[in-house]
Amino acid sequence: MGKDTLQVAPRLEQAKRYHAAGRLAEAELLFRKVLSDEPGNAEALHALGILMGSRGDFPRAIEALEEAIVIAPKCAHYYTSLASLLVQLGDWDRANECYQTSLYIQPLNAGAIEALADLAERRENYFDAIRYWQDALSLTRNRGEVLRRLARVLTSAGLVDDACAAYDKARDVRPYDARLAKEYADLLLSCGRNAVCEEVLCDIHSYYPFDPDIRRRLGVLYFRNEMYDEALAAFEVALEVAPHHRQTLIDYAVCLKTMGDDRSAEQVLRRIEAVGRAEHGGV
Repeated sequence: MGKDTLQVAPRLEQAKRYHAAGRLAEAELLFRKVLSDEPGNAEALHALGILMGSRGDFPRAIEALEEAIVIAPKCAHYYTSLASLLVQLGDWDRANECYQTSLYIQPLNAGAIEALADLAERRENYFDAIRYWQDALSLTRNRGEVLRRLARVLTSAGLVDDACAAYDKARDVRPYDARLAKEYADLLLSCGRNAVCEEVLCDIHSYYPFDPDIRRRLGVLYFRNEMYDEALAAFEVALEVAPHHRQTLIDYAVCLKTMGDDRSAEQVLRRIEAVGRAEHGGV
């Protein structure tokens, strides 16, 4: 065994450390040195493919990953790495095949199952996505996030009661998650379940009292309950934090107009026009 062959393993580990530290040029040089010493090193090819993909060089990334798979066809994570690049390129059919192959090799592969769920959701195959997210629940360590994603796709499929149940379970796991609470509140607002929506928003508001998105949703809820003074107060507080948020300004103007304050509503509408001009470079 030659001296260079003995150095392959430490070089490969050093290259991975460089990659993790963002030192891509140095990592690439070492990966290529490893491959020069040992051309059939599947691990180095896989790592080089990931690196090239992170730089946006997809053709060479895919070539390296495909070569790694030919050398080591039973490595499940090689297929998931290739699939993630194919998803970025919009080749969803081939990506699905790679994820399925990874799952065949490693049946309890939570990452592959979640990736299949995400891909099915992107393709609007909602019932496939639901099945995959449900399968992932028994395997994942991140139960709250999987429940959130399951609730979201149940919403897209029109299964409102099931979506609400999933959101409730997700909130039990992640009671401080503002994004989760906002998504749930939007669903509840859309289906007119105002009492539950108020409970969800008031609960998360106690943790994030200055979050303008939560305040705006509270304003919409109060408006729908004809609590116009409370709605105005909520919109005004939201605008103190995010004065140029277009949707909050629109909601605020509608509330003012409903209360008969046309002059103030018109002033807010002019603010909306100014925000629009600023967003389009003053045109």
